[in-house]
Amino acid sequence: MKNRRFLPPKKRENDTRRVGIVNLIKTLISEARFFFNGREITNQTADFHYRLKEASQILIDDSYIYLNKLTKVPKKEDIINLLRNHVTEQFIAEFGGFDDVENELLMHIAKGGNSGVKVDLRSTIDFFKRIPYGYMDDLIIPHALVNLFINGKVTIYYNVTEMTANDIQKRIDNSKEYASIVVKTNEDISRSSSRKQNAFTSNGLANKVQATDTKLVIQEMKESLGKESKELKNLSFPGKDYPFLQRIKHTIERMERALLFESKKFYEYIIEILLPDGGEGGARPYSPFHERTQQKALRQYKGFSSGKSCRS
Repeated sequence: MKNRRFLPPKKRENDTRRVGIVNLIKTLISEARFFFNGREITNQTADFHYRLKEASQILIDDSYIYLNKLTKVPKKEDIINLLRNHVTEQFIAEFGGFDDVENELLMHIAKGGNSGVKVDLRSTIDFFKRIPYGYMDDLIIPHALVNLFINGKVTIYYNVTEMTANDIQKRIDNSKEYASIVVKTNEDISRSSSRKQNAFTSNGLANKVQATDTKLVIQEMKESLGKESKELKNLSFPGKDYPFLQRIKHTIERMERALLFESKKFYEYIIEILLPDGGEGGARPYSPFHERTQQKALRQYKGFSSGKSCRS
């Protein structure tokens, strides 16, 4: 009971001491000096919170010097739309080239490939979170990667199996599988291959390709190649009556296999395998009919099979 009379005075002393400590901290904080890389950050205000925010921004800007290359943070829907719409004429027409993030990503993938290092999506995302990038959102790099993929700059694998747009759409939402998604750059199509491709599209297909954009050219080439493959398969059925028709079975298999490839691999396959002379002469894709007598027989059979007469 006797000690209770000392409690109020002690409480007042503690309160006074607490106020003094708070005021001292406020004074020290208001007089605090901020430094970055040995240089003092000066400003015209004594507001600590404002000065801290300003110093933090300077730290971010000077450390993550590539952060300003990021123009937006994508959403999952943006990635899905890329994969679904990348073959439409409107999408292709609106493509304005790669942005800075995509170019940085492409260089990173190429550097890893040249060094013999496996480049997977998980380690790539982690790499771009660090200085000097600071791309903290986990969808930034997948979005950039998908844009590189649909424009033929990279090939994406799940472990060792090459992925299609549908495969990527199924797995891109599961971050646990990112370590199994491996990326490699595609080499640009050489001028020589481009000339051969032009020869193929002009003379190697029944219908001349009208498109000029790479993606639409491939799409039209596949459609035309598929039609001719089906036509040849129909022609090959009565092989016992026309023995030379047996010779096109191997060519049909190659044409059907070509339809499974995408982008650059499709170009390479039709140029190097389907074109018997390497494509420089604009040869037909089914070489067994190059001989004059066989061309004559083919015309006769086509006329017969269509119910029309055909003069030799």
